[in-house]
Amino acid sequence: AILGSVGRQINSLACSKILQALRFPSMHQRYEALVEAHAKTFEWAFREDANAQWQSYRNWLREGRGIYWIQGKAGSGKSTLMRFLAEDPRSLEYLQVWLGNSIPEICQFYFWRSGVSEQRSLTGLLRTLIYKIVTLKSLDYETLIPQILPEEWEEIMAHKTEWRSDPEGWRISKMKQALTALF
Repeated sequence: AILGSVGRQINSLACSKILQALRFPSMHQRYEALVEAHAKTFEWAFREDANAQWQSYRNWLREGRGIYWIQGKAGSGKSTLMRFLAEDPRSLEYLQVWLGNSIPEICQFYFWRSGVSEQRSLTGLLRTLIYKIVTLKSLDYETLIPQILPEEWEEIMAHKTEWRSDPEGWRISKMKQALTALF
């Protein structure tokens, strides 16, 4: 039992190191820089409008498939809209209809053209999504990380004290493999 406890501690340490390496200092900076939408500014997103030229967001959450695409010019408020939609309790409520017995959770990443490279790159998006998914309340990252990033986990578990957390090590292909393994 003691050896099992030590093994769990080593696994926990290895997984924590990998989480620290996935996370980057500016991961939440764009989100935090977004201003909150003024009351009722985006209420239209939850209305049912028979004359609308777009699919109802509310219906898409409840029964939709594919991607709900939101586009607009730079500075037009897309990120502020997405923050509003992600934080509004109705989004989780409508997702619950689609999910049935599963618990809905939302992971967010906001591209920022004028931000640092991780904020405007596919690598930053993938690192953020993997980090946020494995740290969801409903998941056990200490079980997931060895499965989705086995090389990094094995390297740390082999007691390599000089394990690198070099951001260059997070190649897009590696992140895609990890995300695929998660799903």
